[in-house]
Amino acid sequence: MYAVLPLNERAQKALPIYPITIGLNNVQKDIYRPEGARFHQFLYVSEGEGFFDFDGEKMILREGSTVFIRKEFPGAYGSVGKIFKTSWVAFDGSGVDGILEYFDVENYAVISDEGILAKIADLYKLYEKNVSVEILSQRTYELAVSFFFVLNRLLVPTALVKAKTYMEDNFQNDISVCDVARFVGVSESKLYKLFREVEKRTPIEYLKLLRMAKAKQLLIENEIKIFEIAKECGFSNVAYFCKVFREENGCTPMVFREKFEA
Repeated sequence: MYAVLPLNERAQKALPIYPITIGLNNVQKDIYRPEGARFHQFLYVSEGEGFFDFDGEKMILREGSTVFIRKEFPGAYGSVGKIFKTSWVAFDGSGVDGILEYFDVENYAVISDEGILAKIADLYKLYEKNVSVEILSQRTYELAVSFFFVLNRLLVPTALVKAKTYMEDNFQNDISVCDVARFVGVSESKLYKLFREVEKRTPIEYLKLLRMAKAKQLLIENEIKIFEIAKECGFSNVAYFCKVFREENGCTPMVFREKFEA
């Protein structure tokens, strides 16, 4: 089943979000879009499994998975077996960018939530009943918020653990918040938000905490020179290392070491 919704020009200009096409349990053809689609899309795997390739990142999605694809983002997908059926909603609107910004959504995202299919089916049934475009807009908004809310709930613990592990393994190197965010697969603003909400500190403050802990351990347990400790803790400039150490611990590295030599 497949529907193209008739929308007047006023609705397209005024409504913050609205559906454009709706599909329900259709046999999915192979799709190749090197320049991306004209509209945003939620695509639910109703049956079987398919391949997905987003700008070179490949994955296999199975029944019960839903993928969000931002419009104009390069991608391809299709069947990897005899059966591959999908349900979808293509949508757009002046308010979509605000929703994506609020939830800090990247170019694509994947969740497993069978409740998404029910919302797509609900949209299709409303279309068949010839309800107003305003109601269809409302239900599309509910679908989008539901998807991105689940995405955030799933993403937070995974992304935070990956970020902290990466920092713990690489704090001795010259890494930046950008490096951490890229490794985790979230934006820098999303990474800052996760750390503030859970750790009650910024990623930079967490990295500094790791480096100071290692510095104090080396000062207590070893007799290596201060500049060597600075280097092992990710500081290329020993003067800056001493400045940060004094700010965090109330004394210089040398005074700190002397306290434990007495």
